[in-house]
Amino acid sequence: MRPLDTGADFDSNWARGAWTWIVIALCLCLSVGCATPHRLSSPTAAGIKPADLVDTTADGLDGTPPLVFRQLFAQGERVRESQKPKVLPPKKTALVLSGGGSYGAYTAGILCGWTESGTRPQFDVVTGVSTGALIAIFAFLGPEYDQELRRNYTMVRSRDIYRRKHLPWALFTDSLNDSKPLLRQIEANVTPEVVQKIADSHNCGRRIYIGTTDVEGRRPVVWDLGAIAASDRPDRRALICKLLLASAAIPGFFPTVEIP
Repeated sequence: MRPLDTGADFDSNWARGAWTWIVIALCLCLSVGCATPHRLSSPTAAGIKPADLVDTTADGLDGTPPLVFRQLFAQGERVRESQKPKVLPPKKTALVLSGGGSYGAYTAGILCGWTESGTRPQFDVVTGVSTGALIAIFAFLGPEYDQELRRNYTMVRSRDIYRRKHLPWALFTDSLNDSKPLLRQIEANVTPEVVQKIADSHNCGRRIYIGTTDVEGRRPVVWDLGAIAASDRPDRRALICKLLLASAAIPGFFPTVEIP
């Protein structure tokens, strides 16, 4: 019986095989390094016009230039367009209002002070979320509503915003507080006159958007309040009030708002 190969014989055979592959790899690298890359000259450099390369008889082309030349033509058109005198679009002013609960008083103060400085513009676009959504209505309508803005953030008390639920019953509901007082405040601010003014501004090209969160879908939703106000919906005022309440509904603190 032939004895098994020893470990030394195995190492020797493996070493010889490894050196063979190393030599082959070095030869391949040297052969690639000595090769000269083949460069294609451009049709323009060779004196060929793009139209000469278009085969109008080829099936499926119907006289349309190949994609590469369509891209070149389009690039040339963009260059020519860029060299034309540019007409800048009219300047737009946007106001973005964040949340923050009672910290909305800071934003309200900024807006009122901005009016007193005499430099506050008419905003073309206003966006808001949470307390920013509540401020957005007044900011969108302009300085004539600064007094309402000041009143809402200096004279309103906690009991005008929410009513605490009694424990332990609150643990079996979706929030610790009832937001009906806040809804009454919103309904007092969003009068039919306010809705009509929002609609008129929307028809003039201005926009107001607010954000809410879809609890079931776990995604943000943006609402065009101007489009709603300018629609023929009979419940447009009630819907706007619901949306403002939904935007300000802090999860767990306020109950969720069901939107039809």
